[in-house]
Parts: sequence; structure tokens; C-alpha cells
Amino acid sequence: MLKRDLITPYRGIRYHLKEYSRCGPTNVKELFNLRHATLRGAIERAFGVLKKRFPIIASETEPYYEVDIRTDIILACCILHNFLMGVDPDESLINEVDRELSATSNDEASHNERQDDNWRQGSMVRDNITNAIWANDQRASTAVERNVEIILEEEQRDLGLDDEHENFEVIPDSPPFDDRSTKRKLASIDSYGSKKNSVIDINVKEVVAAIDRSTSVIENRSFRQQNVNEKLYKALVCAGVPDKNILAAYLFLGENKEKMMLFMGCPPEKRLEFLKMIFSF
Repeated sequence: MLKRDLITPYRGIRYHLKEYSRCGPTNVKELFNLRHATLRGAIERAFGVLKKRFPIIASETEPYYEVDIRTDIILACCILHNFLMGVDPDESLINEVDRELSATSNDEASHNERQDDNWRQGSMVRDNITNAIWANDQRASTAVERNVEIILEEEQRDLGLDDEHENFEVIPDSPPFDDRSTKRKLASIDSYGSKKNSVIDINVKEVVAAIDRSTSVIENRSFRQQNVNEKLYKALVCAGVPDKNILAAYLFLGENKEKMMLFMGCPPEKRLEFLKMIFSF
């Protein structure tokens, strides 16, 4: 059954991109399906690459993360992927995903379109989006299409308030002219863009803050390790290890944490005896 927030393509209308290679969309439903297929392909390609590069996204097992944390993880992976593609491009990864998508491009998802309230509300929103992207002579290349999300949010609010008085539009096969479209524009393109940019800025700042915290943890660990190394060297000097053997003992204990802990756990007067059991001074 369709969910209210799920917008599916029109059934019985050509959908896949290769079906439009010779002849572009000729009516509103075909244009919507073409845009839907294009967006779907971009999303599947992006997540396909991210899943192959970052196992934390591909894994369906533990650990389990809340939705907001998963959102931050995906955003962080996108930033890291874009950075890696800038310094060390890996086209083979993208080509592999493209091959997989090409092999499954004919598998169109089927939906049980039972005509309940959710189906009617979802269809109503879809029809309004379809009208919006068709309502200009250049196949929706102007601000009308860029305002689709604003229109969608408004329609969803309206649907929540007017469930008792539902009106359903008939989608025409010729370009419509809807005067109400101007009334639906509650925000200008600039304000809409500013709003979206501010949200992106906030998310990026949160990711940067998380990276800074991780860097701080790594630096603290490095600082603690440096202190341990300094204490180890001083302990070797105080134990009376000969100068010609002190570096060998230092390197050995540094690479063998368990023996280093045993050495540091010995009383100071027993440490040289402990080392003589390992080395021949």
C-alpha cells in the first residue's frame, strides 16, 4: 500500500530513461515519469557508491543507529567521498555501480496501489507536482519546478486540514494553465534557497564538529602514548640498562605491550633482573 509521503511514477506510462532516448516526453505524465526515473537513478547511483566505499552504510547488522545519527553518518560519508574523489579518484568503483544498475534497470518496483485515503492523497500531491513541472514552454526549466518542494509541503499541509472536503484533479494531456499556482508560492526562490543552504550549513558544521571531536580523541591518545614511551625510556635508564642495550630494549618493549606492562609493573630494583631474563647484557 502506498504511503502518504511516497510519490510513485504513473503506471502504464513509459518510465525508464532508455525509453526516452529517441523521443522525449509528450505529455505531463511522461514528463513526470522521466524526472522521477532520473532522480531515482541518481539516488541509487549515489547510495550504491557510498555502500561500496563505506561498510557502515552497507551493514544491516549491529550497531543500530537512530535515524538522526544515520542521517549524519550519510552526510559525513558524502563529504568524505567527495574529498577522496578530489584527491584520489576511483572511477572503477563508480563504473562497478553503473554496471550493477544497468543489469537491474528493467526491474521496476511494483506497488499495491489500493485506492484508500493515503493513495488518493499521494496521487493528489503527485498531480500537483506534475502540473507544476509542465506549466511552462521549456519543459519545466524555470522557477516553477525549483519550487516543487515548497508546493509539496503546502499541499501536504492542506491535505491534513481538508481531509473531509477532498477535491481531485484530472490530469490533462495538454499543457494546463493553473492560476492557483501563483497562490501556492508561499516563498520565493531566493528565500527557499537560503533556507535550504542554512540547513546544509548547519549539517556541515555538525559534521565538522564531529570530525574535530574525533581528532581531539586521537590527539589525546597520541599524547598519552608519548607519555608512556617517555616513562618507559626513563625506567630503562633508572634500571641501569647499559647504554649499548638500552635502545634495543626500548624498541622491544615498545613493540610488545604485554611485556612492557610486566616490566613497568616490576619494582624498580627488580626491573634489570627482569630484562636479563629476556636479553643477555
